[in-house]
Amino acid sequence: MDLLSSETARWMIAVWFLFVGGCVGSFLNVVVYRLPAGMSISWPGSHCPRCNHAIRAYDNIPVLAWLWLRGRCRDCRERISFRYPLVEAVVAVLFLLLLVVEVFHGGQNLPVRMPQGQHPYPLTQTVCICLVHLSLLCTLISAGLIRWDGKRPLRWLFVPLLLVGLLAPPIWPWLHPWPAGPGVAESPWGGMVDSLLGLGTALFLGRIAEWLGERFSAIGKPGNQILGEALVIGVVLGWQAVLVLVPLAMLLEELSRIAALRWRLARRFVAAVWMAPLALFWILNWARLAAALTVE
Repeated sequence: MDLLSSETARWMIAVWFLFVGGCVGSFLNVVVYRLPAGMSISWPGSHCPRCNHAIRAYDNIPVLAWLWLRGRCRDCRERISFRYPLVEAVVAVLFLLLLVVEVFHGGQNLPVRMPQGQHPYPLTQTVCICLVHLSLLCTLISAGLIRWDGKRPLRWLFVPLLLVGLLAPPIWPWLHPWPAGPGVAESPWGGMVDSLLGLGTALFLGRIAEWLGERFSAIGKPGNQILGEALVIGVVLGWQAVLVLVPLAMLLEELSRIAALRWRLARRFVAAVWMAPLALFWILNWARLAAALTVE
């Protein structure tokens, strides 16, 4: 029996994914706040930074708790930034969106890896691909928010996804729907080739981006600090995505720097901030982009 054949089951899974996404968004808020400060992300538990009271379980429900408390700590009435529920809501919607697009619709947004392949993808494959893509987007969101705050994410933020992107595709090559080149899909080493080419392309372009940012920034400040972001995109989405998204992010950062001459807030829109929305656009339109960019 197909788990998704029942409309009731689909609704239940959708609500569960929405809630899990909100909880993940709450965790990302902790990562963004604590990681640059050198604090543990697991201890102590969630607490108010002003009065140090532990946040009660019922005050930690994503989005709803913030609304119920009217954006203030229950104990000391310290204001809680609107960014916290915003991140929770965005990540929750992101979980629901990829669930619907990639799992419920059988991966219609994805290219077909094998020449004889066709849609829909098997359910187990779409679930695994969806989870990897969500991990990528959550990593990019965390890094982007840290960069937005004018800080630099620690390297280990990218390490878990780099390990997954390097170790999993050699075993399950379908995690890379768009192979690195002709004949790679049929090769027993195809998944490894995909990951290594993506990693190499990201390393090269990431270094080039940083070099250009240091020397030719529109307002004379180093920019384009996106090496870690490029690496995780490379091992998950492939060298093709790196070749398109990294230059786009660099261009958007430079345009933002020019805009910052009149609108001060625009200076926060560095390349890393653009990586998550660009990666999401790529994932949602992957099949069309692959068709458009493939040279026959």
